Amino acid sequence: MGVYKVVVGIEGREIDAIVRAGVPGTVELGHFEGDVRRPSHRIVFVPGQECAGPSAWVQIGKYDEAGELLVAAEGWVSSGPTKLAGQSGIGGSDSLYASIQPEDPASERGSECTKNVRFGAMACCTSKGANGCYVTCCNSCCADPTRCPGASCCG
Repeated sequence: MGVYKVVVGIEGREIDAIVRAGVPGTVELGHFEGDVRRPSHRIVFVPGQECAGPSAWVQIGKYDEAGELLVAAEGWVSSGPTKLAGQSGIGGSDSLYASIQPEDPASERGSECTKNVRFGAMACCTSKGANGCYVTCCNSCCADPTRCPGASCCG
């Protein structure tokens, strides 16, 4: 089973996740208000291998002020950065893109991620960053190093 790195561009930063082929992964980004998580974005991806190389379905959701998750962009990606089709009225969709590339499972990052990631319906990790932010990774290992330094579910 292949291991892939999916990179998603949101609002001028890149979020990356290491995932296994055929396993749906989810990344949630947000911040804490006291002990309560306030999500800002949710990314869902399903990576796989096609004849032409790796590909993934990627969907980026953005939470509105009421806490409702709205689909901001979605689409199929392969190799280099691909702009995702945006939904009207969500805003910011011009800057939403994603890419997928093989990750060597024997590399330091690949082995740490695939060794430590849990798979299953409730297989999630939440890591808090230095500035009150968090990342939650399900069926993947992920990080948001630009906006949430120190938060990583990669080992």
